[in-house]
Amino acid sequence: MRRSAGGCYEIDGTALRRVMDDPTGTVSPARWRERQADLWVECGRIAHLDHHLTAEENGLWRVMWAELKAVDATVSRLDGDVTP
Repeated sequence: MRRSAGGCYEIDGTALRRVMDDPTGTVSPARWRERQADLWVECGRIAHLDHHLTAEENGLWRVMWAELKAVDATVSRLDGDVTP
């Protein structure tokens, strides 16, 4: 298991788990943006034009992409760009 570059996630094989800073589960808008940036960095670490993804990297990519879509939607709502 390892921590993502920004420390927002724990990564174990193809599993991705959010690291909670607040025991109540409350997450500030700034933390959502940190998660978003962290996921982009992690996606960039495994996706290269000259590199074929392994099965594990492909699985992790899919999990990270799904998480990134959810985080992007949350950030958009917090920014007021999307109505619920």
